Amino acid sequence: MKIEFYIFRHGQTDWNKLRKVQGKMDIPLNDFGREEALKLKSFFKDIDIEKVYTSDLKRAFETAEITFSDKDLTLETSERLREANFGEVEGMNVEDLLNQYSTKFWDIHIGGEEADDFSYPGGETRREVRERVVSQILDIKREGKYSKVAISTHGGSLRSLIHHFLPPQNELIKIPNCVVYKLTFNGDEHFVEGPFNNEEDLCYR
Repeated sequence: MKIEFYIFRHGQTDWNKLRKVQGKMDIPLNDFGREEALKLKSFFKDIDIEKVYTSDLKRAFETAEITFSDKDLTLETSERLREANFGEVEGMNVEDLLNQYSTKFWDIHIGGEEADDFSYPGGETRREVRERVVSQILDIKREGKYSKVAISTHGGSLRSLIHHFLPPQNELIKIPNCVVYKLTFNGDEHFVEGPFNNEEDLCYR
């Protein structure tokens, strides 16, 4: 069976604009983020999405809500689609984080260095984040109910998920707000397409 996942990051929040680490903190979209979601709505206009899964955090849920407001679709929330728990660094400005933990820790966090068991104090490891997000996708695939599925999630979770299904590579995928990646399974094969919808990498570069 062929199944297509359209996986996207939420729209901008004030914390994105201020370059603050959000993680599990439940920060809503700002006005610009809502405008981004409306553009995402146009992207999906001619795609026959059958089911929408979203992180239960406000910024992801509202992005999905705006994006599919003209379609008769129920949004199903899942904690497995949340952003990584960054522990004690949540709420910190990225520059302050770099000063406190050094650039090496940030490079590990964004994926520039292989360290699956790395976490900030009190937070999740990269391995834990990847495993929970990938398990959500594989469970949906295993159920086999839908052929076109939309997933509303977060930058770190999106990056972990997509890199899991890509060949090993040094260059990190772009994860601007409201970017879309398409993950297709066809029998035993899978492939990734994207990025779509947004060419600017606004944060977490």
